Parts: sequence; structure tokens; C-alpha cells
Amino acid sequence: MFSSSSMISFPGYDLDTVSPPQQIQSLAFVSSFLALILVYHIFARPSGFTSAKQVAWIVTTVASLIMTIASVPFVWDYFAGRGDVKRVRAFPELAVVANRFFQAYLLADLSIGAVHYRSQLNLFTGWFHHLFYLGIVEYAIRQKWAHVFCLAACMEFPTFVLGIATLFPKLRSNVFFAVSFFLTRILFHVVICIAYFLPNNRPLAPSAATAVSTLTSSSFSMTAVAAPIGSIAPAVLLTCVFPMHASWFLGCLKGFKKRAKLRREAEKASRSAVSIVSLDIFSASVTDANLAHKSTPVIEPATSAPLAKASSSPDTHFSLRRSIPHARYLKEHYMYCYMRYSHYSSRYAHYRVRFRGLGLRGPASVKEQFSKRLPSLRPTLQRLSSLESLSSLSTFSSLASPKFEMLEFKFGSVSPIAKKVRKTIMMSFPTREDVYRTLGLGRRSAVLSVAGVHTHRRSCPHTTGS
Repeated sequence: MFSSSSMISFPGYDLDTVSPPQQIQSLAFVSSFLALILVYHIFARPSGFTSAKQVAWIVTTVASLIMTIASVPFVWDYFAGRGDVKRVRAFPELAVVANRFFQAYLLADLSIGAVHYRSQLNLFTGWFHHLFYLGIVEYAIRQKWAHVFCLAACMEFPTFVLGIATLFPKLRSNVFFAVSFFLTRILFHVVICIAYFLPNNRPLAPSAATAVSTLTSSSFSMTAVAAPIGSIAPAVLLTCVFPMHASWFLGCLKGFKKRAKLRREAEKASRSAVSIVSLDIFSASVTDANLAHKSTPVIEPATSAPLAKASSSPDTHFSLRRSIPHARYLKEHYMYCYMRYSHYSSRYAHYRVRFRGLGLRGPASVKEQFSKRLPSLRPTLQRLSSLESLSSLSTFSSLASPKFEMLEFKFGSVSPIAKKVRKTIMMSFPTREDVYRTLGLGRRSAVLSVAGVHTHRRSCPHTTGS
């Protein structure tokens, strides 16, 4: 037997939970209500939120952020206890104040919305939703289940993400919102709903907690006191709220599908826009041609008259658009291929002439080209007063011909192509006599005629007079 001072503890049940005084709760509610109204008036106009939708999300974004932060200790206890809801501590000082703040947000949103953004307050998601949650939060506070509501307050995180995306569209991420919504308001909601349906996890009502406290303070044996069965009300409330979350998530998925469809239609329209413009230009040119054709007095057979009429009719233009899709795209693709073909064909012809056609060029053509370039030496030779300024003509006349010098040039490993190239080069260079003959420096002439300059040469040991 136990003495009257001994206490029987039931794991998972916090029988000594004491809510904050009513004055503190009232102060928290009023201060939160006024603070939210002040936040709205601070950020509504100067921040540049001009649309009614953005203005309506100011208070909701701030409230969802605060509720998400307030839920962190309770979520920590839940995961630290490996998913055991009985391990979540009550924290009445924090839980009750957070619940009062949420009530103040609900009333502030309805009050401000009725004045400033009435078009954004829907009957179901606005008035009914806020009034319904006012009753749920008040019921949780009176039943000392404020910690249960704070544990579920982590579901406000997707609301904060959506609010940030609405206020700052550049930060919008549909995928992040959808993932956070599924993890909190779908998956986590289902898990804790099932957990609170289990008899061992149901929280105690105030009447059951008072009875348990009376039993544990009296003298009873351990076997005489059975573990109490808590209330099923939290599980029922979570079940009633889940269809609304599921419908919102379904709408999110429909939004993804709709945006994907619009994206495909936009891409299709952008692809066909170019072809439509080109076809309009083509149709206009066809119409002008038909008008010009009609203005000329040409006698045509009777069988071709219906065809001429049909070619200028709007129906023909419409059928033409259907029969020639993507005309401009095909034209650009053809021009690109034609330019590449021209480029490579010119390169092929260049290398073919360079490597294959080199042997076909005879020495006569090279000599002709060389003789055509010799007149360019005329201005230089005209500036010379006489060939006597040269050191000696014997040095110039004793130069070996390039043709004979090439005979001394040897290739390492001579291939047929190299032999062909060597032969062509040897045949291309003019001989010494050809150079003399072109310049007019004949050995048996008494007068040298160089580029139009007539001079008398001196006697040289290597040249003889006539």
C-alpha cells in the first residue's frame, strides 16, 4: 500500500499542467491584435504593395511566420521522441500565448479585410475558415490541448512560403511550395491524425485529468489504478480539417498542370508565329500577282477562269497556309544548308587545285605570269642613270640558272607526289637566257635596251662586241 503522499505517474500524461492566468491571456490577445493592425498599416502603402492580393497577404505572412517559429519546440519534442505524441511537452506558457496570438490574427484579418481588401475575403476560405478556427483554438485552450494545436502549427509554413511568393514574385517557387505543403499539411497531418486515434495517445480531458489526480493522491494499489483513456476529439478535428487541406493540394496540382499546358501552347504559338507571318507576306504577294495578272489583257481559255478566281479567293489563302506550314523556317534552313554547301565546295575546289591540279599547270603559264610581272621593274630601272652604276655585268651574267640549281636539291624519301611537285617547280622557273631575253640583256647586242633605257655598255671580259 502507498501512503497518501505518494503519487502514481502515468507516462505521457502531464497532470500538473497549469494554464497562464486569464489576465496574461487577455493581454496577449489584445497586444497581438493591435500589433498586427499596426504591421498592416506600416507595410501596406510605403512598401509598394499596390494590388489587393498583395495587401491581403501582409498580415497572413507575418502570422504564419510567428506560428511556425512557435511550433519549433513542440516539433522538436515530437521527433526527439521518435514520433511519440505523448512525448510532446505541454509548455503552457508558450502554447497558450501562441494560441491567443492565432486568434488575434484571425480577427485582425477579418477586420482589416472587411475594410481594405473585401474582394479577397472568400465566404468559405475567409469568413467560415477564420470563424471555425476561432472555435477550435478556444476549445483547445479550454481543454488544455494548446500544445496539440502548436504541434500542428508547423502546417503554417507553406502559408508563409506562399505569402512570400505573393509579396515578392521574384522569390516564387511553385515546386518548393508544393513540397512543403505535401510534407506538412498532407503527410504530417495524416501521421498525427492516426497517432491521436490510437487509445494510448489520446490526450486527457480536464475532467479525466482531475479524476486521475484524485486517484493518485489517495491510497490505492498499482494494480487498482488503470491507465485512463483520453479524448478522441483532437483526432476528429484533425480528420474534419484534412479534406480542406487535400482540396488545396489538389488545386496546387491542377495549377501545375494548367501552367504546363499554357507553356506548351505558348511554345507552339511561338513556333507557328514566324510561319504565319511569312505566309501572310506570301499570300499578299500572291494577291498582288493575281491583281497584276488581271490588269493585263491576256486571253485565257475558258477552263482556266475558275482556277484564276479560286487562286485569289481567301479560301485559297487559308488552304495555302495549311498546305505550306513553317515556310519561313524551311527557307532559313535551306539557306543555311546552301551557305554551308557553298563554303565547303569552294574549300574543296581550292585544295583540289592546290594539290591535284598543280601538275596540270605547264611551265609556259608560269613564264607568262613571270613576264607579266617584269614590267613592274621598269620604274626602278628608269631611276638608274646608267647601268655603269652597277659593279659589274659579269657578276650578273655569271648567275646560275635556278633550273640547274634545283638539280642539286635532294629529297629525303621521295614519293611520287614529291617527284611530281619537284618536276613542276623545275619546269616553272625560267632559265637565265629567258631572263636576259626578257630584260633585253643580249650578249651579242652592242646596245642594251633595258626597260626603255638605252645605254652603251663597256667592254667586259665575258662579253664581246659585234
